[in-house]
Amino acid sequence: RGRPDMAPYKFLNKIKNGTPIDKYGDGSSMRDYTYVDDIINGIYGAIKNNIEGFEVFNLGNSSPVSLNEFIEVCEKVCEKKAIINQMGMQQGDVNITYANISKSQNMLGYRPETRLETGLKKTYNSF
Repeated sequence: RGRPDMAPYKFLNKIKNGTPIDKYGDGSSMRDYTYVDDIINGIYGAIKNNIEGFEVFNLGNSSPVSLNEFIEVCEKVCEKKAIINQMGMQQGDVNITYANISKSQNMLGYRPETRLETGLKKTYNSF
C-alpha cells in the first residue's frame, strides 16, 4: 500500500479524491521510485550471497523521473486529471536524487524490474 506521507500514495490518493496536489517548482526535479518487490529481491540477494564481513549496498531503481512525468503517470493510473496547486521551489530541495546501484548489480545480481506505471497501478489497486 505504501506510506501515506510518500509521494506515490499521496498523489494517487489525492487525484482519486479530487484533492489538489502541491507541485513544487516547475516539475523538472527528478526522483527515483522503487517498488517494494524490487527492494525485497535486493535484500534476498544480500542474504543468499555469502559475503564475508560487512558491506553497504544501495537498493533503488536508478532511473529518475521528473515530477511532471510522475504526475502524468499517476493521472494515467487514476484515469483522472490532477488538480495542481502550483508552489515555488522548496528551500533546500535538490534537483535530482537517485540510487547508484552498480555495486548491488555487480555483487548481488540486483536488477530492479518493476516499471513506474506498473508499481503505481499495484499501489492504486491496493486502496
